[in-house]
Amino acid sequence: AIGLVVPNGEEYNTLEHQLAKWAIENKVIKLVLGDSAHREIVSRSTDLIRFLAGMCEKDEPLEDNSIVSKAGVTPNEYCLKAEHLLLAWKTCTSKADAAVSDEVYQLLVSILPNLSNDLALPLIHEIQNSLKGGADKKDHLFEVAEFCSTLASSNPMDIDAGANAG
Repeated sequence: AIGLVVPNGEEYNTLEHQLAKWAIENKVIKLVLGDSAHREIVSRSTDLIRFLAGMCEKDEPLEDNSIVSKAGVTPNEYCLKAEHLLLAWKTCTSKADAAVSDEVYQLLVSILPNLSNDLALPLIHEIQNSLKGGADKKDHLFEVAEFCSTLASSNPMDIDAGANAG
């Protein structure tokens, strides 16, 4: 990992890798952003989501082009995935609780500038598809408008400060 001094072969035994592994293996993101989402939990999870998004860029590709490291870990295996962001959007389009949706919009808007294209583009495409009826064949114009409103009203300085805090 860049900027870390660890013994050879121990790159995946850092605290940040262990925390990311624990969060992904225990499906914390699905608990936070899934069917049981609660407004306060979502609002307090932004730093975790941002951390997991950052973990997607932590590991360098393996030099020998192998898929799995000597430690038995795939680089960037334990990080935020597009499926997590799509789950967040699905929560917005299916949740009756507007307060939860508002928090998810805030979360998505706050992490969007920090996301790689591999994460951001599937989310943006899913939001676009929501206008066409999406997978559930419902028009989610209201949800898209709410997301766009949150995006438009976000203060770029707040987003930059959040990105620099992590």
